[in-house]
Amino acid sequence: MHGALLDVCAKCQNRMGLTADEPRGADLGREQSPRSGRGRRGHAKASRSRPGTDLMASSGVELADDFAARIRQAREQKGWDQRTLAQKMNERINEVKRAESGQRPSDKVLTKFERSLDIVLMETVDGGHESHVKRSTPRSLNLGDILDAAKRERD
Repeated sequence: MHGALLDVCAKCQNRMGLTADEPRGADLGREQSPRSGRGRRGHAKASRSRPGTDLMASSGVELADDFAARIRQAREQKGWDQRTLAQKMNERINEVKRAESGQRPSDKVLTKFERSLDIVLMETVDGGHESHVKRSTPRSLNLGDILDAAKRERD
């Protein structure tokens, strides 16, 4: 949506092709929309994690860009294969394989990697400001854009 306020890390901002318009104050322009949390049948949806456990949202830390290489390197330094690491972490081997291939694991699994391998995967970032973002490249025209242009020509 045009003019939407997004809270994204720099890596995601670059990946989506967005550029920051201008820094804003911490509380300017931020509106919280209430979420009902209701499922299909109207029952309250049970949360799988406790509030405040999202490391990305709770503080100024983000996952290191080279987390997969750090995990693989630390595992190999200890002389463990993927199965051994998974057993030490009490996780499935697929979690280890996914993380080493570059897929972001959950925060819970990230802390298990950090503890079992004695490594740091979460880095502090100093970008504690909000900014509007917009696409750096113009998007292609769609039918709605053509109709809007036709309306403007008539008026």
